[in-house]
Amino acid sequence: MQQQIQHSRPSLGRARLVAMVFAGVLFAGITGHSGSALAACTVSGAATFGPNTVTCDTTVTLPTLNIDAVTTPSTDYHQQFTTGGTVTGTVNAGQVVSGEGLWVATSESGADLSFTNNGSATGASDGLHLTASGGNVFYSGNGSASGSATGTAGLFVETSGSGTIAVGTSGTPVTASFSGASGLLTQSGSGAVNVFLNGGSLTAMDTVGAGLSMLGSGNLSAALTGTTTVTNASGAPNATVGIKAASFGGAIDISSNANIGGAGAAFGVGIQGAGTGAGTISLSQTGGAIFAETGGVFASSTGAGSVSINTSAGSSITLSRGSGVWAYAGGAGAASITTAGTISGALVGVDANINNVANTSDVTVAVNGNVTATSIGIRAWTTGTGNLDISVGAGTTVQGTTGFGAQLQGHAVITVTNNGAIVGLTGLATTGGSTTITNTGSIAGTGGTAVNLGGANNLFIMSGAAAALTGRAVGSGTDTFRFAGTGSNSFDASQIGAGWALVDKAGASIWTLTGTSTFAGPVTVNGGTLAVNGDLSAAGSLTVNAGGTLGGNGTLGAVVVNGGTLAPGNSIGTLTTASLTMTAASTYLVQVSGATSDKTLVTGIANIGGKVVVDPLTRLSATTTYTIMTAGTVSGTFSGAEFLTATSFARNARLAYVGNDVLLTLDPGSLSSSLPGNANINQRNVAAGIDNGLLGGGALPAGFNALFALSGTPLLNALTQASGETATGTQQTTFNAMNMFMGLLTDPFVAGRDDPRSSSVATTGYAADDSDALAFADRKRTGAERDAYAAISRKAPQAQGFEARWSVWTAGFGGSQTTDGNGALGSNTVTSRIAGAVAGADYWFSPSTVAGFALAGGGTNFSVANGGTGRSDLFQAGAFVRHNVGPAYVTGALAYGWQDITTDRNVTIAGTDHLQARFSANAYSGRLEGGYRFVAPWIVGVGVTPYAAAQFTTFDLPAYTEQVITGNNTFALGYASKNVTDTRSELGLRTDKSFAVTDGIATLRGRLAWAHDFNPDRAIGATFQALPGSSFVVNGAAQAADAALVTASVEKTWWNGWSASGTFEGEFSNVTRSYAGKGVVKYQW
Repeated sequence: MQQQIQHSRPSLGRARLVAMVFAGVLFAGITGHSGSALAACTVSGAATFGPNTVTCDTTVTLPTLNIDAVTTPSTDYHQQFTTGGTVTGTVNAGQVVSGEGLWVATSESGADLSFTNNGSATGASDGLHLTASGGNVFYSGNGSASGSATGTAGLFVETSGSGTIAVGTSGTPVTASFSGASGLLTQSGSGAVNVFLNGGSLTAMDTVGAGLSMLGSGNLSAALTGTTTVTNASGAPNATVGIKAASFGGAIDISSNANIGGAGAAFGVGIQGAGTGAGTISLSQTGGAIFAETGGVFASSTGAGSVSINTSAGSSITLSRGSGVWAYAGGAGAASITTAGTISGALVGVDANINNVANTSDVTVAVNGNVTATSIGIRAWTTGTGNLDISVGAGTTVQGTTGFGAQLQGHAVITVTNNGAIVGLTGLATTGGSTTITNTGSIAGTGGTAVNLGGANNLFIMSGAAAALTGRAVGSGTDTFRFAGTGSNSFDASQIGAGWALVDKAGASIWTLTGTSTFAGPVTVNGGTLAVNGDLSAAGSLTVNAGGTLGGNGTLGAVVVNGGTLAPGNSIGTLTTASLTMTAASTYLVQVSGATSDKTLVTGIANIGGKVVVDPLTRLSATTTYTIMTAGTVSGTFSGAEFLTATSFARNARLAYVGNDVLLTLDPGSLSSSLPGNANINQRNVAAGIDNGLLGGGALPAGFNALFALSGTPLLNALTQASGETATGTQQTTFNAMNMFMGLLTDPFVAGRDDPRSSSVATTGYAADDSDALAFADRKRTGAERDAYAAISRKAPQAQGFEARWSVWTAGFGGSQTTDGNGALGSNTVTSRIAGAVAGADYWFSPSTVAGFALAGGGTNFSVANGGTGRSDLFQAGAFVRHNVGPAYVTGALAYGWQDITTDRNVTIAGTDHLQARFSANAYSGRLEGGYRFVAPWIVGVGVTPYAAAQFTTFDLPAYTEQVITGNNTFALGYASKNVTDTRSELGLRTDKSFAVTDGIATLRGRLAWAHDFNPDRAIGATFQALPGSSFVVNGAAQAADAALVTASVEKTWWNGWSASGTFEGEFSNVTRSYAGKGVVKYQW
């Protein structure tokens, strides 16, 4: 049964909102209603149970009451259903109910009410009012409902008992368009309320109104998605709330993406949720902007329920005072706030509190969006026994301009993790409990104090390379100030104020302390490096434990190295101590550079033990003695001296004790003595060359320090890179190019050089009678053929005598070769490619003698694995002569080659250096070949020609130097001139077989031979330009001395004097794979 509501203004006949205090928070609630204006509608339904459907067309309602809903149509303001069953109401699209508005109510206990509004309901008080007596109420549609500022709401939905209220569904939310004293108001008993809005608007007109207000004892839930706008039209913030919910025992869950208020029309509070029972209060601002006066998002509970607030990235809260977000637990629950949106203008930016001494729950605050407050950026406290856990995310700034960046109070454990920036008049202050602060970001106190810790046994950690502190750090008297993390950082030790019991260093980081410290307690180094470049002499003691290192060039008091490392200086420098004790497990690390070294100056007694470890920073050029420690009195000795790592900078470290000085003597290092046993010949050659340059008095170029600092495999790899093996690639590429050109000049089968008749099918004058037609076919006539010829007169004209003739030809050639490197030698695999074109002419001086010449042009490129690349432009010229004596022949040829060569390589030993050389080179070749052709009748007339050949190629390589394209010339080489000759012999067989075809002759040819190279090695002398006298020989990939040669060729000769051929050639050995091809076109006349 609906409750009766008394007039707040009887003369108006309308209800007003009255104030009520709920859980310490001021709410406006609905306390009663009498005579609200309703519509004139058509009512229908089953006869047994009475009418249960109301449908409203456009009409103006009158302020009268219809308590039985029988008269239809009715203009009464109130349609009251007293019979059972579900009541359904509708305002269709395009229909307008105005006047007094519309109120549909069920008086029957437990009857449900479902109403769909796609039109418009406007009333002098409420626009649309839906009431059930313990039943469920469901509202849907995208229509509007408008009331007045003196009424209750644009849309007022109520039920009692366990009845539920649903406005839309998650799948079909309502597009809001509700305005009135409150835009949308729900009131329920113990039943749940669920509101789903997507877009549209909610408008509050009353000074205590809300855009959305939910009141009940059950679970209250609202989800505002899309671009819903919540507007304060009351004219002032006053007690208005954008979205509010109050539950007397249930949970509250509000998720809002709405824009609430505006820059000139802020609400008092943006989003507010309050509970008194065990239900949790969860408020989320998933997006949108909130403009408010006293609070952006408020969540409070006086019961056992926990409270939580979450703001998402992209959301914003702008206030003129109050708290940006406030989570308050007055009962037994926890308080939690997570922000990613921005908060600005608040008195307190983020406020999380537990106010119950019996509460054991925690306060948790995670700030990941910027907060700018006039007084306090983050305030968190508890009067209970729970913990505080506060974090500030990376890239986040929290600022309390006139007060605290963060102010924290508790009675148990307080944990602060700052990865962002905390700024305030005082940066961060704590009261009570035991606090641990890990600062990887920055904390600044504009008033001079960055950190002020209360409570006891606190720990403040400066962690990592980005940690910064601006202002003093003040402890409570029992606290530890720690340097930790990873990376390198520096700190002014004068910022360590009063109240600290211990300063320590932990973790793998390197912290450098500057300034003068007044700290009088103990200092310990348990990990990483503490480099003191300031003054810590006021400290009571400084102990370096195992895993820790003490360095710097500052001033210290009493120092005890208990299994740790003492590394004075900052490469290079002197550390001063009042006294020094080093245990047997300690290490004294000394760096040396040239004639200077690190040193420890002990004004009192030095009790030494442990070992000395030497770290040379550059190569020594001569035996040098250093004073590494001086004391008032030296007691004890070191166990010995060794190097930090294998190095080529120095060798033979030894100690001496003279008076109160400890001396270290080192001999100059060499690369050769530092090479591992698996170094190859090239690596040893380079190392020896560098050593020779230094022994000869050369100054070590600065970039070579990087080479001397290496050891093991990295050193070997660097030596290989420095060797400049790329230069050897030019030699093999040149030999390959000249071999291919000589093959074109002297190939006896190219375009018929073995017989001038092979270029013409006409009978030639010197052909034997028995083979006039096909002399080259090498067969006698059959008996039938002899009979046929016998019928022909023997007086027939014979072929003309020999006439000198010319032929011209052109060819394209190319190929690639890969030669494997040799591990022991240190050479790397080289791959070369050649492509070119050639043109030539042949002249037959007699039937037995032909001579010719050819010109070629092309290009080459090559690459050396792990070395570099090269390329060249190529020109070649040559001539040959061939003489046939019956089936025997002899051929001779000479050729010249010229190349414009460019090499490129990168050296990354000390930076990245791109080195390039450009030069020209000449090559000369000669070949002499002889063979004898006979026909093998047992294999169907195939011609077989055993042959032998001798060939030489001389490569005339000039001296040249590399130039720097980018980087430095530290490892640029100068190469010595070289004249290298490779002599080759060949023994093999050539084969040929001809076939008559319709328009000419087709010939197949082949070759199989053994080649022996007498000088297959490829090496060159080089010198580092920056280090005179550092000459060495670098070996390139060498061919095998013996290789197999194979050739396959096909030729077609036409009747008209044209011929063409294509040839594949290969050369194979255990280290070489070569593939080449050529195509020839010839014309003879």
